[in-house]
Amino acid sequence: MEGCRKGKEQPGVARECIGPSAGAVEAGPTRNRQARVIGRERELAVLRGLLDEVVETEIPRLAMVYGPAGVGKSRLVREAVAIAVSERTDLQVLRGRCPAIGPGVTYWPLAEIVRAACGISLDDRGPEAQTKLRDGASELLRAAGMSHSETESTIFALATTAGITLPDNPLDRSRPIAVVTELARRWPQFLSAFASARPIAVVIEDLHWASDQVLEMVERLVSRTTGPMLLVVTARPEFAEEHSAFAAGLAEAATVSLRPLTKAQSGDLLAGLLPAHDLPAAIQDQILDTAEGNPLFV
Repeated sequence: MEGCRKGKEQPGVARECIGPSAGAVEAGPTRNRQARVIGRERELAVLRGLLDEVVETEIPRLAMVYGPAGVGKSRLVREAVAIAVSERTDLQVLRGRCPAIGPGVTYWPLAEIVRAACGISLDDRGPEAQTKLRDGASELLRAAGMSHSETESTIFALATTAGITLPDNPLDRSRPIAVVTELARRWPQFLSAFASARPIAVVIEDLHWASDQVLEMVERLVSRTTGPMLLVVTARPEFAEEHSAFAAGLAEAATVSLRPLTKAQSGDLLAGLLPAHDLPAAIQDQILDTAEGNPLFV
């Protein structure tokens, strides 16, 4: 039957819901995460090529993946990382995400990287988090040949980044500008220590929600870190418009822009998501027309 749709001039087609498809709700999120990556072969090749380059040259690179919400930025990066890990068993992957909850979490994506690198859970209480940070970071930094004083200063900077209280942390008594300067110095040392032992891929998602401090840090990490590091960031197209100077002039930066899928590619994706369902052609066409090439809506 047809009915009026709010904000639409033309009536829409409504169909009666007769019940849930068995297992659809439970399988939906996992199904979407595990769906085949379709129509992104060129973009995957670019990311794989950049990783090959940093391993061969031991010079860091920045890959900026742009695309509107739902177009598959995270899925592309996840696939590229999975392929890389399967090909390079020594690859270390560090991840962080910029939350869309305002300015109260200045260094949140970097805090996630610290916690993951040192095996620190958000549920870990103060003493346990302190021990894990000191043990994990000390072993890494000293193995890279860092002096005791430099190791201590870097651990204090990492603690400040992650919001972990350490006794006698001088940054707790420092002015904000001094803290920013110290973090900008120590973070490249931290990632350089990682990269001295093995290739690393650092992924920071949703950069359009990042604080100015994180944006400045990303640029600094690419230009000041040494060793085989690929830094991958994802962002919506408006980020490039609002931050046109970001990474400007960085020879190490490369851009990957995701466009909507073609109707044929969207059809292949739909067939992969619902392999056991024989959808009528009219419903398939309606789904594909509504999605407009955005995988999130297929």
